Amino acid sequence: MRGRGVWVAALVAVLAGTGGCGLVSAGAEHGRAGGRAPAEAESASEPAAQSGVRGRVMRVQGAPGSHCPLQARASSPSAPRLPEAAVVSDSRGRYSWSLPEATYTLSARCGAAEGSVQGVEVVAGRVVRADIVVE
Repeated sequence: MRGRGVWVAALVAVLAGTGGCGLVSAGAEHGRAGGRAPAEAESASEPAAQSGVRGRVMRVQGAPGSHCPLQARASSPSAPRLPEAAVVSDSRGRYSWSLPEATYTLSARCGAAEGSVQGVEVVAGRVVRADIVVE
């Protein structure tokens, strides 16, 4: 099923307009942790004092993951406490979350569909992008 994960990543990249450089993890093809997606910094126009993550929750078919709760779990037990227990995607599947500096696994649940992305590294003063496909 590895080829299916690549197809999903390519589909999401096209839909997100990233031209094949999307951040969707092929390992998240079945909505389970295990994939690793690189996080890339947003543009330099982001406020320097803000740090966190933003992205989209999408279904495999390309539809937005509307009003889906997301959770973040830091990789290190010594990571700072999270400001919120969860955030919820908007009607277009977009989310934004101010998070302290750490490496996270982000997960989303849209009804029975689940997905996650691992290795999202939040650096102080930067906003990184991480998209999640739920299946």
